[in-house]
Amino acid sequence: IILPAFDLQQAYKVKQELQEEVKAINLEELEGKSLSISIGVAEGRDDIDLEELVSCADKALYEQKRTH
Repeated sequence: IILPAFDLQQAYKVKQELQEEVKAINLEELEGKSLSISIGVAEGRDDIDLEELVSCADKALYEQKRTH
């Protein structure tokens, strides 16, 4: 998800809200198990290109997966 009009703090808030919404999903097919998602957040800057930005987001995603 690209949030061009959001600062880093707002992006983290969106991330947290999405994770909470997914966790709250209760489907009969899950048989009591829960869903979760991992999201990596990265901030675009003038001094990095798109490839580096995606790499930063990817690293953040894998860090999220590793710690949760």
